[in-house]
Amino acid sequence: MGPRPYRVGDLIGEGLRVLAVRRGELSTVYVCRQDLPGGRRAYKALKAFHLENEDLRRGLFERELAHWIGLHPHPHIVRALDADRARDLLILELVHGPNLREVASHSPVHPRHFIRWAREVASAIRFLHVENRFIHRDLRPGNVLVDTEQDLAAKISDLGIGKPFDPAVTQHTVIGAFTYMAPEVHDALTDFRSDIFSFGATLYYLLTGEYAVRLTTRDLQPVTSPSRLLPAVPEEASAVVLKCMEKDPERRYPSVDEVIRDLEALREWPVEPLPYGQCSAHAYAYFAPSPRRRCPFCLYEEAFEAQEETLDSLLRRGSR
Repeated sequence: MGPRPYRVGDLIGEGLRVLAVRRGELSTVYVCRQDLPGGRRAYKALKAFHLENEDLRRGLFERELAHWIGLHPHPHIVRALDADRARDLLILELVHGPNLREVASHSPVHPRHFIRWAREVASAIRFLHVENRFIHRDLRPGNVLVDTEQDLAAKISDLGIGKPFDPAVTQHTVIGAFTYMAPEVHDALTDFRSDIFSFGATLYYLLTGEYAVRLTTRDLQPVTSPSRLLPAVPEEASAVVLKCMEKDPERRYPSVDEVIRDLEALREWPVEPLPYGQCSAHAYAYFAPSPRRRCPFCLYEEAFEAQEETLDSLLRRGSR
């Protein structure tokens, strides 16, 4: 059966009111607010899988519960705080900010932010691979959140389809986003280098605002260099991305340590003549091809405030 769906204003457990509902391919995240004495408010994110296959849904919940809650804190991985087993809900810290797919929104990310976020995400991947022997298996822009309350720090989320690495087991269930999936994963083969491919495809999207792969990576054709799409992108940055995305795993970086080494060597490059705006509130430079385009973090905060007002209105009317 799985957990029942909740609506904005519904009460979950001890005082958690649903503020917003974010539905993904495999799961739903309920952004919740808890009203505390003295007018204070606390926020959490509750995650539930919504698959029709009950065995798969339950398996993903138990796997994510076992691996995510057991992780030591890392500054660039969303923290799993607890679980509500009665409702099959994972309780997460709420990251106040959009994901990288929303931030990039089919436009190139400024080199200053690209280099920083690439290094931060790579450090989180290293933490999973080296210190926890864990393969994420679903790295993509939509699974990396940017925290407006922590100086725009990038944080990996969604460990539900990840698995501990076992060199004796190379075949796995094929699951994940096809446009970011390494070619060998289509044949149910995966190891740490599969995450490196997905990381490279994520970097490609941030650099160019374009998908490196349109439909599926199974029959991956040579990927167009980011420097060809945007001449402002230096060859050194393109080389990192393209080496991550080699079709043959043997030609990729052998580990994320080598990726980090090359990312550390990158320096910010000039972006002219691409038009960029500057948001002083968030110290964020964003691609602005027209005056109507605005900072994605300002847009996120405005939407969050509107969600708060909607919930307050429902509570005043006694609708929930």
